[in-house]
Amino acid sequence: MFYGAPAMLIVLAKMDWTNRVYDGSLVMGNLMLAAHELGIGSCWIHRAKEEFETEWGKELLSSLGIEEEYEGIGHCALGYVIFIFFSEILQ
Repeated sequence: MFYGAPAMLIVLAKMDWTNRVYDGSLVMGNLMLAAHELGIGSCWIHRAKEEFETEWGKELLSSLGIEEEYEGIGHCALGYVIFIFFSEILQ
């Protein structure tokens, strides 16, 4: 499902925070910058809002002990990248 990534971080923000989307987006960006610094690939998957609005998503949050109202900001898929350079492909 998430490009075969071995790890996934989910950023959520409280619904009553006025700047939740902006703040959560900055969190996502900083997660991706930190991953890059460590040599880890990352991918922002923008489906968290829709996912956590479903009954399944709400039940998942509840099972994790998250009872307040949160909005999903994004999934940050993490993993080591396998590089294939175009120069190698063309040979």
